[in-house]
Amino acid sequence: MLPMASRGALVLLAALGGLVGLGLATTRPEPIVLGSAGFVAFALAFARAVPTGRRLRRERLELAWWLDHGTGLASGSAVPGPPFTVRCYVRHRGTAILEVVELRPLLPEALELVDAPPALRFRPGSRTEFAFRLRARTAGRAVVHGLALTVRGPLGLFE
Repeated sequence: MLPMASRGALVLLAALGGLVGLGLATTRPEPIVLGSAGFVAFALAFARAVPTGRRLRRERLELAWWLDHGTGLASGSAVPGPPFTVRCYVRHRGTAILEVVELRPLLPEALELVDAPPALRFRPGSRTEFAFRLRARTAGRAVVHGLALTVRGPLGLFE
C-alpha cells in the first residue's frame, strides 16, 4: 500500500519542476534552490506517509455492518430491484485523527452501489456510524466483503 500522490501534490510537483526549469533557463540560483528545497520537502512528506497502511493494520480498525430493517427487509434478505440500506460502523482504536477521503464497499457482481458513503473523519478511540445504499441485481446470496478506505496522508499530498 504505497501512497498515491493527490491532485494537489501533482500541481505542486509541476510548480516545483517549473521553478527548477526557470532557474536553469535564466541561470539564476534562487529558483533552483527553492525548487530543490520543495522537492526535498515533498520527499520527506512521502516518507512520512509510507507507514500509514502499516499503522492502520496495527491499530486494527473494527468494521461491522448490518441491513437496516426499517426499509421493509425481512430476516436480512432483499429482493432484486429496489435499493436497500446497509448500516455500518467503524471503530478507530488509534491515537491520531484519521481522515478518510473515500469509502468504497467491496461488492460482488450481484450487488451494485446506489449511494456511496460520505468522506468521514474518525477521531481517536471513536465509533463512527454511516450508511450506504445498495441494489441487488439478481436473486441469491450476496456478501459485502468489506470496505476499501482511501486515507489522506500528511499535508494532504498523498492518499
